[in-house]
Amino acid sequence: MKLIIIRHGQTAENKKKITQGHLDTSLSNEGKEQIKKIANRLKHEKIDFAYSSDLRRAKHTAEAILKFHPETQLILTEELREQKKGIYEGKHGNILHENIMKTRKPYDQFKPQNGESMLEVKKRTIKLYNELIDKHLGKTILIVTHGGPVRCLLMTLHKEPEENYKKYIHGNTSMTILEISDDRKHNVRVFNCNKHLED
Repeated sequence: MKLIIIRHGQTAENKKKITQGHLDTSLSNEGKEQIKKIANRLKHEKIDFAYSSDLRRAKHTAEAILKFHPETQLILTEELREQKKGIYEGKHGNILHENIMKTRKPYDQFKPQNGESMLEVKKRTIKLYNELIDKHLGKTILIVTHGGPVRCLLMTLHKEPEENYKKYIHGNTSMTILEISDDRKHNVRVFNCNKHLED
């Protein structure tokens, strides 16, 4: 099984470092250009199934990619949403990080009011990952999601401690490709690559 994991294109909120979480924000003009480039990069890739967060920034990224794969159905799921950041959504990211520091809790254990912790994001992301292996072993699967779920999945697979999270931060439309064997072992073929944006 090949798993192609893409973070969505840029939004205006990404540029301004505004906390989005479940806010249903749209792609910026730069983000629209980015998704054309990742779509072009993947146009010759065989994609059997496609899964995306149902939030617009991810959905529109997936739809751009699938213009070159009209036979592939897009399946939208809340399981691939970004971390719900509750009262911090719509506010500058510094406010969230300052409040995490005040609690002295590890970031993955911090649960924003009216939100969810990264541990909860990890749980739902790994659950979906295992379900996809059960359903589609031997196939090529496209996943379009957000920075949080990408980080949770890859850090869990690599058994990384939370303090190493920075090396798993994916930029907008960055791509990771995993190859998963029949015995469910994974091999990283491409990691956090955005060479399609370099022209």
